[in-house]
Amino acid sequence: TWVTASMLAIVARMPHSQFHADLTIHVNGRQDAGAPTLVLMHGLTDSGACWPDAVERWSETYRIVAWDARGHGGSARFRKGQLEDGVGETHLADLVVLLENLARHDGSAGREAPDGRPVLVGHSMGGGTAAALAGIRSELVRAVVLEDPALGVPGPDDAGLAGRDRAPDRARQRVAEALDTLV
Repeated sequence: TWVTASMLAIVARMPHSQFHADLTIHVNGRQDAGAPTLVLMHGLTDSGACWPDAVERWSETYRIVAWDARGHGGSARFRKGQLEDGVGETHLADLVVLLENLARHDGSAGREAPDGRPVLVGHSMGGGTAAALAGIRSELVRAVVLEDPALGVPGPDDAGLAGRDRAPDRARQRVAEALDTLV
């Protein structure tokens, strides 16, 4: 196999715990105050290191934040309660914490981008999480790009497709409960 310098850069980066203590976060690209931010969210069998082409292509223009979602890469594994809450709900709560901490960190660093909120780029599982975030906390992002998102199916307690209408309410409630435990 071949390895480029940009591949090594994303894999070799130390995790940035100021964004989320339980998650491995890879930061690449521009670091100046005016740099717009992309948050890259991987699919089910990947990690934040799966984006070397994106990092190489966008590093000159953007600060790139790629997470290892909980249960993937170098991030913490699920605790029993998180599995009971649901993998998707836990990823969503993790993303809210990450974006809130990113905004807090950027605010103190004085970023001067016209709209300092990040653009989420989500593939598959990451796309489903990004879509859910946009539905309940759209103020945290400037835009969302979804590549083949895994949007889920109704659960066993749902009455067919009609159950999807209740999913945002359940996700909103679970995120609120998760955030209450963090405060």
